[in-house]
Amino acid sequence: MTEKTTHTRDFKLWELALVVIALTFSVGFIVYENLLMDRAAQLEKQWHDNYQKLVTKSQMLSDIRSTIGFGGLIHNFKNLVLRQTEQRAKATELDLIAAYAAIERFNELELSDRERQLVDTISNVVDEYQWGLTTANR
Repeated sequence: MTEKTTHTRDFKLWELALVVIALTFSVGFIVYENLLMDRAAQLEKQWHDNYQKLVTKSQMLSDIRSTIGFGGLIHNFKNLVLRQTEQRAKATELDLIAAYAAIERFNELELSDRERQLVDTISNVVDEYQWGLTTANR
């Protein structure tokens, strides 16, 4: 073979090698990009799911607070103790039912051990109001 033919052949092999390397990197990059996009979509879904859980917990805690707090159970129980009317007793009884229902709905959520302890504490307080209603109705 002549030197020119050998040189041309070597050049074509280098050209072919560069094309194969470029294609390999391109395919690798596309695969890696797809993996990253899938992972990003998974993280976005997890973020959305966690956000929704937090919003749900917040709304349910707000329900518990409004059911038990001022204008609810505590308020009506105080008025029952002060005025001792059947209307106040009935309002307190309805607030107790609503409080237990709100606590039960909250307990159906995925809760941490600490959250469960705190909800148990709230439930125990509502139990005390239940006992107080029973005592006040005697």
